[in-house]
Amino acid sequence: MGMPCEPLSPREELISECEGLGLDAHAPKDWRDTFSDAELQAAIARLDQPPQEA
Repeated sequence: MGMPCEPLSPREELISECEGLGLDAHAPKDWRDTFSDAELQAAIARLDQPPQEA
């Protein structure tokens, strides 16, 4: 058996959540390297909202 995976760091958790919410479609290609933790948290808050009706 292999070694168990190490837990993700807090930043890796943020990046993983952003990936799951589809940030790749809305941000520059290098967002993983250039966005601060605060920007990642703001993106999660934005992307996690239900769609607005027109």
